[in-house]
Amino acid sequence: MSNKYDIIIEIGIIGLLVYMTLAFGGVLDGSIALMEIVTALLLLVWLTKLVSQRHSASHAFTVQHGKCQVRIATSPLLLILVVFTGLILFQLLPLPAFFVRIVSPETYHVYAEAATNTALPLPAFLPISVCSYATAMELRKLLAYLMIFVLTVNTIRSPRQITRLIYVIIALGLFESLYGILEYFSGHQHIFFHKKTSSLAVSGTFVNKNHFAGYLEMVIPLAFSLLFTRLTEHSQTSSKKLVRFLDEKYMKILLTCFLLAIMIAALILSSSRGGMLSFASGMGCLMGLAYNRRLLRKGVIVVLILVVFAGGLSVFMGYDLIMTRLHTLVQLDTELSFQLRWNIWHDTLSIVRDFPIFGTGLGAFSHIFPRYQTFPSHLAVLYAESDYLQTLAETGAVGMILILCGGIVFFSRTLKAWKQRYSRWSIVIAASGMSAVFAILIHACIDFNLHIPANALLFSVIAAVTSTAAHSQRRSPR
Repeated sequence: MSNKYDIIIEIGIIGLLVYMTLAFGGVLDGSIALMEIVTALLLLVWLTKLVSQRHSASHAFTVQHGKCQVRIATSPLLLILVVFTGLILFQLLPLPAFFVRIVSPETYHVYAEAATNTALPLPAFLPISVCSYATAMELRKLLAYLMIFVLTVNTIRSPRQITRLIYVIIALGLFESLYGILEYFSGHQHIFFHKKTSSLAVSGTFVNKNHFAGYLEMVIPLAFSLLFTRLTEHSQTSSKKLVRFLDEKYMKILLTCFLLAIMIAALILSSSRGGMLSFASGMGCLMGLAYNRRLLRKGVIVVLILVVFAGGLSVFMGYDLIMTRLHTLVQLDTELSFQLRWNIWHDTLSIVRDFPIFGTGLGAFSHIFPRYQTFPSHLAVLYAESDYLQTLAETGAVGMILILCGGIVFFSRTLKAWKQRYSRWSIVIAASGMSAVFAILIHACIDFNLHIPANALLFSVIAAVTSTAAHSQRRSPR
């Protein structure tokens, strides 16, 4: 039974998910500040709960007397995230200039050059980050995502709570899809009262169609959890009740398929090539997981048929748009957006070579990139068009190793626990969640989806509920 503290935290997390999604993906400074403030308040509520109940929380899930106890301190994943946060704090720490010159010679050179240009003396203490302000801003966001993850695994634990949260996420994805499709075919091309100035493809309330696609590629696998749940439902009632149950069951299946088709069609109509490829990867992951569990195996064909049907529907609705975008995949050597990405990646690698160990400082990419830019562009390059490459440039080999270790720990521990589960609810939710996480991590190779607050927030929540479901042995709510 949820207490008043858990209810407040759950409402706060849901409120953040709704607001950040609808507020242009949360990219405005005001939205980011609001997320950080609300997260801090929710953390305060949770700490108050811990003090009042006099117990500690954790991230390892065990079943004791029918209840799920969480142990944060014993979680390897959380430990890695804490160490990564410590790395960012280290980047901000004023260190002796001679020490900075040893561990990050190029950082020392940047500060020395700035001192020469401004005719000011070089400070005796310097941070590793070449832009401490930007690093501090990114650290605040990182802490907000980390706290949302911790709060979710500690307060949203029961099947009823997680199911409720998933319904909210699916509702948001459905709204984004319907709104984007209506705007696209109406020719209105607005995000609420603001006229779109970039791509005119389907993008919902997101400024960038690629980030809209990234959002949906996380939502759709969760929506498939509803379909798998419907397909695996069974009843042991009388024949008359059985007929009624089957009627209701297949109506629910048809409705779920219809809603899924809308979201898949919207993703494809976004014309995001990275989104489509990442979505296909996520679906491949989901079908692979489903095929390895007898309970879900019969749903693999249904998933495949539905994806093909929705794809065909999308082509019918926006044939010219989709075919034009897909045709560029065979002309990458002349395609402008790919050439721009390639140039950015090439110059970002130059940053990596100069800041190999600790990086330039989290969030400092846009400030250091002009020093390395070798191609003409009328646009300011704010992101590396690859979350991994930007992480490598900003946090160096140390940060990248920590991130990769975190991913390995998450998938290995979650998959191991998932294989030991026999609860239909645990199996379905964990498989869908792992597929959602896998899809966005694939997309992160060629885009900066995880630098968009709404997507990063959703990623944190999905990772948390996936871990909870995989480690829980509770049955689904009736």
